[in-house]
Amino acid sequence: MPQTATNCVLSGFLLLVLMPWTSSFSLEGSLSSYAKFQAWQPCQNGSLSFEFQTSIPSALLMYTDDRVYRDYFELTLLVGALQLKVNLGGSHVRLNVGNNLNDSQWHKVSISRQGRTVTLSVDQLSVSQELYGQNLEFGRGRNSPVFIGGLPSEYRDRQSELTLQHVIYQPFFNGDIRNVLYSNCGAMLIRPKMLDHFGIVGETSLCTKDLCKNGGVCITMDTETKCDCSRTDYEGEFCETETQKSEATFFGSEYIFYDFMAQRTDHISSQSDRVEFYFRTEQHSGFLFYTGEKSDYISIALRSGTIMAIVNLGGGETKVDVSPSDYRFDDNQWHHLLLTRSSRKVKMTVDGIHSTERSMVGTFTMLDSKVLYVGGHPRAMRMGQGIIVTNYFKGCMKKVIYMADSLKLDLSKMASMGNSFVQVEGKITFNQCQDIVETNPITFTTPESFIPLPRWEVRKEGSSLSFTFQTSEDKGVIMYNRRRGNSDFFAFEIFDGYLWFIIDLGSGAFKDKIAKKINDKMPHHVTLKHFATRKSGSFSLDNEAKDYTVPGNSTNLNLDGELYVGGFGTSNEGIPKDLWAGTLGYGYVGCMQDLVLNENKVDLLMVARKNSRAGIGDRCKVETWVKCSTRPCLNGGACSEGWNRYMCDCRGTSYRGTQCQSVASTLNFDGGQYMKVAFPEESVTEVEDISLRFRTERESGLLLVTSSQKSSDMLLLYLDRGKLKLEISISNQKEVGIKKSMGS
Repeated sequence: MPQTATNCVLSGFLLLVLMPWTSSFSLEGSLSSYAKFQAWQPCQNGSLSFEFQTSIPSALLMYTDDRVYRDYFELTLLVGALQLKVNLGGSHVRLNVGNNLNDSQWHKVSISRQGRTVTLSVDQLSVSQELYGQNLEFGRGRNSPVFIGGLPSEYRDRQSELTLQHVIYQPFFNGDIRNVLYSNCGAMLIRPKMLDHFGIVGETSLCTKDLCKNGGVCITMDTETKCDCSRTDYEGEFCETETQKSEATFFGSEYIFYDFMAQRTDHISSQSDRVEFYFRTEQHSGFLFYTGEKSDYISIALRSGTIMAIVNLGGGETKVDVSPSDYRFDDNQWHHLLLTRSSRKVKMTVDGIHSTERSMVGTFTMLDSKVLYVGGHPRAMRMGQGIIVTNYFKGCMKKVIYMADSLKLDLSKMASMGNSFVQVEGKITFNQCQDIVETNPITFTTPESFIPLPRWEVRKEGSSLSFTFQTSEDKGVIMYNRRRGNSDFFAFEIFDGYLWFIIDLGSGAFKDKIAKKINDKMPHHVTLKHFATRKSGSFSLDNEAKDYTVPGNSTNLNLDGELYVGGFGTSNEGIPKDLWAGTLGYGYVGCMQDLVLNENKVDLLMVARKNSRAGIGDRCKVETWVKCSTRPCLNGGACSEGWNRYMCDCRGTSYRGTQCQSVASTLNFDGGQYMKVAFPEESVTEVEDISLRFRTERESGLLLVTSSQKSSDMLLLYLDRGKLKLEISISNQKEVGIKKSMGS
């Protein structure tokens, strides 16, 4: 007798231990029988599935609810057919599918979400319906567990805790259940833990916890098991063999290029096209895909969190956009994009549910393609036509497949395997999706603030840099790097509200601007590519690019000094004459972020903190209130608005200082006196900013003159019979004389 009691207790203990991992069990169908599983999180793209067999025509199969917001999923067997009731955000749907499902055969049922669409499937049959509520997130409050086959009997006395109170009076399930599987938020399949149960009359566990490897899920069959590897990157009987991954991480300056002309003497022409890929990003706007030539193209991009495509067969552009009112695609989740074209019909679908279809303009039906780009286009700035956004993609892509009639290109796989027909530009990371760590924006709050970095490395195969800036001020050195004791340098500066690029290899400078005002408080993106072997490159501002070739005989840009970001260092002595804002002592005041040097991102805030740099703010904020409204400039000083600051111009007063608060020095001359200022070294300048105030009763007299022992260059300011005159003579420009008079 004692031995028998011990055996009974031990058997019960083993049942409780094994039950959480049981893959198949039978429910008796009594008023108290149920199996309770951990909560399910469907999010926007999750699923729940299991298999059942029974001879009972009507029964409760599954129930779960959100007890705070009164959302629920209820699945029942109703006269041999499945019925699913769903309420999310006040939107109700009812789906029915199948018949004669109480035939004592195994049937697989699946409930899945894709955004607003709910799908109920059994075996090979499916039915879908859309929800129209405002908030479709299940489990915003407190999810209940998932109940299979019934609910605990205590709910009969606590019906108010159930969103659907009648569910407790449904006939409970009598039959077999196996392979309960979840996908939470579209992630890998998992076998949820059974938390509690009652009325289980039999259970089998052919699956052991470690049978399937690498995230594979064990599935129980009638007499055997198998591993489901479909949501993993592995294959084989036990998901033990790694498949060739095709995930690629783009960091904002890379692209994949395929040249159709490399294998043939002419372009390809297609009657139908199919573009398919997965992407994941937090970037609001970015280049995704392009194929075509000149006036024929398919272009796809992420723009402000939505997807846009432009298709042109030569008869004009057709725009196709997928832009749900309550959903964005820059949420750092995987999204699936499919664009298909057949003749003049084009359709684009994202995540299988958000879809737009268009008929193309014109009469042409063939698409001609010479080139194909993924993630970016090196000539996007200059192309205009067909380019939606010029920003390179920043995030992850996988399974990028393009089909043109019978031609099929698995581009991401070809690129990762080093296929000779595919060119990879930049340091794309293959076989894994890395989270792109965005650096925080910073603000240079004063003209004196700057961040020193190691020199920009100039590579023979080509060098690049990019950054984004934002300001309202019209002068300032944004970036400057030179060689010590030599004239080699490059710089970006703002002068008179325009962005200027200057570069000198030691034998002559190239200097040019983009003809677009940039002191508009809006973000602007700058890129630079320099090819050392060709003395040339290109620089761009937003959608406009310019090519350059550096004059002179020198071929190399030799830099060994620090790269100054936001200014020119502690002093502007020795600064190149071509750098006008620097010559006048204007550092940059404004925001900057996303600095990338040769594909390496620089965390400017971290560098500033590490080096204890003063005048660096850890955010970018456009303050709207007018600083000059408080009248900060004293003694008649003129106030102007800067970047989150005011600026006082004291030149029209007898005062100086940041607020014109200090009395300026006054010199008195008797007509035979002068003051001479000697500079330590001969200076050569292209820009001057000179101001002085004077008062006199004499109608003629010298005010200011500059001279040099090495040159006849001269600047002369004087009074001539009551008129103010200025003469500038520059010897190396044909002794040019300029005279300007003021006064009547």
